[in-house]
Amino acid sequence: FVRIFHKRSKIAKNIRTFAKNIQPKELWQQKTQIRTMSDKTKTITINKAIMMEEIRKLISEGKKVTITVKGNSMNPFMVHMRDQMTLGPWKDEDLREGTVALVLDSRGTHLIHRIIKREKDRVILMGDGNVGLKETATLDNVIGIMHSITRKGRTYTSSSLVWRTYSAIWAF
Repeated sequence: FVRIFHKRSKIAKNIRTFAKNIQPKELWQQKTQIRTMSDKTKTITINKAIMMEEIRKLISEGKKVTITVKGNSMNPFMVHMRDQMTLGPWKDEDLREGTVALVLDSRGTHLIHRIIKREKDRVILMGDGNVGLKETATLDNVIGIMHSITRKGRTYTSSSLVWRTYSAIWAF
């Protein structure tokens, strides 16, 4: 699920407009839900490619997006369908070892993994639960970084002592 906090339901109109312009062969098979927050909450089931494009647009506008973790590649720190993370814009100095980032990797897959190495124009990432499996992405394909995570009902910022301690323990 993606929660997008916005005063008007303009986002839902943007999603429908974007969906009309995509050819069916460009769409992924898996659908995801997106929830817009306004006077009334609406749930729209949309294609994952459309959702990722909308997330990219919102983050590029300086907004933050909260999503529910799906998948097990970031276990044990992010649990499938239990935890929520807030993604947002980044600066060059934010892309360092230990930062969790949403990227479009070199294979064309959207993923959220931890940066394990930074090179001049690219980052190397690995999921906490995927020890040994590495992905690469150019800096142009870094969509956003994790600003906070809600685990078991408690929210931690990515700069908090608790989260930095979790990350440091896992890195060794």
